[in-house]
Amino acid sequence: QQQQQRRQGSTSELAPGVAEEADLISTPTPMTPTDSSALPTMRSPPVPPPFHTSVSPDRLPVPRELLQFYRQMTDPASLKNIDIEILRQCAYSMPAVVWTLQRHHWDEVRDTYEQLAVCDDWKVRLSLAHSIHIVAQILGREITERDLVPRFDCFLKDWDEVRIGLVRHLSSFLRVISPAFRKPYLSVLHEIKNADDMYQWRFRQELADQLCLLCEQYSVRDVYVFMCPLALSLANDAIACVRASANRLFAVLTSRMFKAKAMTWTDSFAESINEYARHLSAVFRQSFVGACHHLMRLVPGDFFADRFGASLLSLMTDRVVNVRLVVARVVSQVALPEYLASRPEMLAQFQAGMERLREDPDGDVRLYASRGVGEIADPNGDLAMRDYTQRS
Repeated sequence: QQQQQRRQGSTSELAPGVAEEADLISTPTPMTPTDSSALPTMRSPPVPPPFHTSVSPDRLPVPRELLQFYRQMTDPASLKNIDIEILRQCAYSMPAVVWTLQRHHWDEVRDTYEQLAVCDDWKVRLSLAHSIHIVAQILGREITERDLVPRFDCFLKDWDEVRIGLVRHLSSFLRVISPAFRKPYLSVLHEIKNADDMYQWRFRQELADQLCLLCEQYSVRDVYVFMCPLALSLANDAIACVRASANRLFAVLTSRMFKAKAMTWTDSFAESINEYARHLSAVFRQSFVGACHHLMRLVPGDFFADRFGASLLSLMTDRVVNVRLVVARVVSQVALPEYLASRPEMLAQFQAGMERLREDPDGDVRLYASRGVGEIADPNGDLAMRDYTQRS
């Protein structure tokens, strides 16, 4: 009561309006948990609109003077007085400029793009080649087919440093254009594969990785006629990492044709893959096991058991230790009872084979055959150092 009297006395000395406000602050209204009307209303901040929604298509989103300065950097009349590093930065920033202007104002920088694309400095062309798929996604199909496809074809005939950027993002670029424009590039895939230079193995590796994505953009017939022979050829490559990428490609192409229910082509390709399990070289028999590692993750267990199960079982007793080791690493990471539930006879054979591998004369084979599902980070990778530590 004394505190209330002192509070009233202090507020009575204030002006009437101020005193009323002080009373409201000093004597808050009690609020029950169910009194939602007394809760303060929390308004979320407004979501900013997308970048170009507030800009009219007829209006430049940047000052025209700034755009003019950018275009002047590639003006043929002033190229002699411009440092080459400026041109490289200009080419590097081209995707950002196109994204800012969007397709409505592509004509503002189209000539600039063409000037950079024919620049004598290969690093300028390299930047454009590595980013042409991004520019195509911004501009859309119509402009890409009209302006970027001819430039893409020119880059394909450029230096290797420039071409590797196209191959690395080939599927992203071809996804933008129509099937009619996409079909002729099947022959380009063979040109990339037929490079005889051993130093161009990166092209073949990138090609194998891109084929895994391109198979969804072409018809099943094109996959069987054009891509399956490429996959078989890449699997015979002299470089190990190219063969490893081809193993994954085997599984992707098989899954693509299987899902399309093209069983005649699927069975034909599966038989070609099985040839590697009977190859005289242990290297290619290991490649078959690597392909099975990816197949068991992409195709149903009954399909795998019928087409590849017998070949994989035969390699459990291979005379080469490295082949048995790879089989132990791969099969041990598959939940066989669930994967082969529809094929109990095949399941029993695999389980018996794994029991034999657990008693193999080689210690490495015994180690990996005794591992459980999930205990090996990468069944196709190299032996981990901790594995040697555990054995010692």
